[in-house]
Amino acid sequence: DHPGLKDNIWTNHTERLGADDYDDDENGFEDDVHGWDFIHDDNDPKDDNMHGTHVAGIAAAVGDNEIGIAGANWKAKIMPIKVFNVNGRGSIDNISKGIEYAYQNGATILNMSFGLTSPSYTLKLALENAYEYAYLVAAAGNNSDCMGSKCGIPAVEYYPAAYTFV
Repeated sequence: DHPGLKDNIWTNHTERLGADDYDDDENGFEDDVHGWDFIHDDNDPKDDNMHGTHVAGIAAAVGDNEIGIAGANWKAKIMPIKVFNVNGRGSIDNISKGIEYAYQNGATILNMSFGLTSPSYTLKLALENAYEYAYLVAAAGNNSDCMGSKCGIPAVEYYPAAYTFV
């Protein structure tokens, strides 16, 4: 519903034109017209944390409309996928399911604005599968941790950004 994003939200037309309460495209997600919420396991992926909306706006907010900001690509489609709760916490299982949902439903760029300090085989496998179909972009820090020679704390790798194919 965000005024700068609503015109660029991805639509699953098979579900939009199909029967209510039925998985018309047989992708395993009933009535997923505008993405999926893996936290509540439903078809309402609205952002209750606002981080996803913020990042989506940078990428694809409609420009030249006198509303807020203009995104980098005014015509890009955003596929809302919710894998983090209101507090910004999520499970590797839900993140991996969200990645699979994205590329299996046609996303060609996956923006993952999160970072983990330890690798996960499950996450890596989902990303390896997605890499065949999409560009993978991930955060590489920016959480205010003081690291490196300036602080005397060794720098750590952030995943999924630390994978060579991301």
